Amino acid sequence: MPTDRLPPENRPAGSHSAGGRLITRLFLCSTPPAGQTALTPALLGESERARLAGYRDRRYREYLTSRLLLRTALSLTLSGTRQPADWTVEEHPEQAPRVQELANTPWHFSLSHSRGVIALLLTNTGPCGVDVEFRRPRRNLLELARQWFHPQEARMLAALPEPERTDRFYRLWTLKEAWIKAHGQTLMSGALARVQFEAIDTANEPDGKMLATHATPETSLSLATMSYQAPTDHFQGLPPDRVAQPLTELFSPMSD
Repeated sequence: MPTDRLPPENRPAGSHSAGGRLITRLFLCSTPPAGQTALTPALLGESERARLAGYRDRRYREYLTSRLLLRTALSLTLSGTRQPADWTVEEHPEQAPRVQELANTPWHFSLSHSRGVIALLLTNTGPCGVDVEFRRPRRNLLELARQWFHPQEARMLAALPEPERTDRFYRLWTLKEAWIKAHGQTLMSGALARVQFEAIDTANEPDGKMLATHATPETSLSLATMSYQAPTDHFQGLPPDRVAQPLTELFSPMSD
């Protein structure tokens, strides 16, 4: 896609360059309900289609939408000529996807999805992490906190009334997941319990990571980046199932 089809503020400085600027973009979209749209896997690579074949129903739509979102966001942010189908996305068991063209570049991304909400964080500030969770009351919430959280956090949650307890639980969970993703760790590493957060609002760590958490009536979302910079651009839009139309028509900047 020629760069002159993108508005000036969205034109990339080069395939893997941002002209020295630090850029962090957060993309959000929703998975369409079953039967309302025909998402096509034709744009996916071989390993993506192989993984997609193992999913059904909602998981199938979430996975497909997340990979189409990734490809569309990469074309919008990094390349004025590379189409979404042209990116080489590699899938490996129990690992996050890798984009071959991002190797040896400063660009990193993180994906998360929950109950039809897809979040993608794309940045050239260094490793990053994003997590989104659909919030729902759980009878075993305190049991989960004692199993996965730092003991002091579990005690703090036990002392809170509802609905504040549920809200704080999911904001802590997403913040911890975003943090461990940015640090290259996994849930099974035990990092959720080792890391303790005394505050769950936007904060900066001593090592330079920017942490932020946001809650809506239905979801909690947190992100972690390797700089003090909050996302410079927020985009929301329809699932990118029609890449023939201009990318800027699929996603529009979110109002603050």
